[in-house]
Amino acid sequence: MPDPKNTIIIGAGPSGLSAALELCEYGLEPIILEQSDHVGGLMHSPVWQDFILDIGRKELYARIPEVNALWESILGDQYQEYPHRVGSLYKNKLIETSSAWRGMFRGVPVSWLLAGGVSLAVAWGKAGFKSPRTYEEFWHARAGPSFARMFAQGYWEKFRGQSWAQMPLPENNHTHSSGVIRQTMKIAKSGAPTEQKRWRHPKRGAGQIFEMLSEKVQRGGGKIRFSSEVIKITKSANGPFELQVTCHGKTTTLTTDYLISSMPIERFSEILSSDGINHNGRVEKPLLNKPTVHRNVILVYLFFATPPRFPHAWLEVNDPNLRCGRIVNYAAFNGKMVPQGKTCLCVEFFCNSDDPLLAWDDQDLRTLAIQECSAASLIDEPAMMGFHVIRKQRTNAAASWREQQGQARAALFEAIRPLKPLFHVNRPGSDWASYAGLLAGRAIAKSDRQEFDRLADPARRLEER
Repeated sequence: MPDPKNTIIIGAGPSGLSAALELCEYGLEPIILEQSDHVGGLMHSPVWQDFILDIGRKELYARIPEVNALWESILGDQYQEYPHRVGSLYKNKLIETSSAWRGMFRGVPVSWLLAGGVSLAVAWGKAGFKSPRTYEEFWHARAGPSFARMFAQGYWEKFRGQSWAQMPLPENNHTHSSGVIRQTMKIAKSGAPTEQKRWRHPKRGAGQIFEMLSEKVQRGGGKIRFSSEVIKITKSANGPFELQVTCHGKTTTLTTDYLISSMPIERFSEILSSDGINHNGRVEKPLLNKPTVHRNVILVYLFFATPPRFPHAWLEVNDPNLRCGRIVNYAAFNGKMVPQGKTCLCVEFFCNSDDPLLAWDDQDLRTLAIQECSAASLIDEPAMMGFHVIRKQRTNAAASWREQQGQARAALFEAIRPLKPLFHVNRPGSDWASYAGLLAGRAIAKSDRQEFDRLADPARRLEER
């Protein structure tokens, strides 16, 4: 068996750091290669003056007991509970996505309730004569077009970059059932992976978890090499992995017996040499239909010297006349991200790679964000202190288990399966990614990957494990 002391990890995000921590717990000293100058990946928390930011909205789940216990042990009292209050912004009005706030009607104007009720009755009447063919037809038949648009459609279409009319039916496609209000309001949470009751957030932003985790890894003997990009990986049948790594303009070659990668599987496949191993003596790379359109996110942060005008942690923007998809209010996370009496909003724009918005300069994006927030009276513009723009290219904010399925991706995972010293740990969700990392580190330390293959299988839902 290869020597477990010789392990390289690609990426200092949730999965890579968790893998490194597990290896350190067994007395091993892994090396992490991180392309950027910070840890956390998309869970990084940048700073602007005395404000601490997240990369858009960060919602931390407690689905996996081992990961939840790890975060609790690292953060202690820095893991702060907050009211998980989410609103829908529609036609310049704020309505609630949960009946816990403002009662069962959730702040919906009476005229909208009446129109929605009529719309629902008509939709249910038609549902008995026509089966839905698309996601839009399904939800319009189940909730009525008015309620569907009010609580979900605009946001989810922006978030996923695809209209409901183009999306297939959901797995459970019964178009109506008892409990009108409960059923119609439920779509605001469609796609959510859990009905979690208690929500917590690190006081100093989501990145605090991984900054503290990286400190623990380095105290345990692990090493992190920043500004180190892996550009090529070669694996011969009987030899170690060889990695070509660029750092500050210089290229070096590193070798390792074990490799843990948090790269997206498509990118990993692109840089993996074809002389790996399988029953034919090499990895057969499947033909991948590369998407012609990639997802991108533009984050416009607005800072104000006055308190927030709304109490929600974030707003899902269902108004089709607004270009932004979500507005995050960091002061509502009950931590130290925002100084007392001030406001930081993150206005998120979800874009395909052909979206003209990507070519706008920062000042134009600032103007657009202010206009859209001002239309609903969400900000005190004269009290504005400044703004900050972050652009995340080839970043899919809607990444989920379902989004990552498909024949091409499945073929890529199958192609790397013969490489037993390789552990691919890129998973949607910081908790699932962290869990895959812990399992990978444990598998290497114990020289047994059966648990990893069973519990971190990317083709199975997290709930099926």
